[in-house]
Amino acid sequence: MCSPFRSASSSGPSWRPFACFWLHGTRSGSLIFAIGSNPLVSKLSGVPIRRLTLATYVISGLCAGLAGLLLLSMNGQGYVGIGDPYLLFSIAAVVLGGTSILGGKAHIWAR
Repeated sequence: MCSPFRSASSSGPSWRPFACFWLHGTRSGSLIFAIGSNPLVSKLSGVPIRRLTLATYVISGLCAGLAGLLLLSMNGQGYVGIGDPYLLFSIAAVVLGGTSILGGKAHIWAR
């Protein structure tokens, strides 16, 4: 069985340029940053906060569902605790990847 780190590191470079371009190069990515920075100012600037937040949660849910289907196809069975062994690895990857737990400025590339 492959390690979660090995599979995550091999698929990491494929989505990273797309995510970087989408968050920094498109209008919707800039609006998501604006909502995350200050929702009140974003609302007063005319940003559709409710619609964009809902769309962001829907996209996140679809990605989580796809990951669940891939895990199901890998194991051939599904049960409630199927993802428990991956929890510590995913939290460690987020922390080691440089994500600020206390909040702050978001970025894709490590600085």
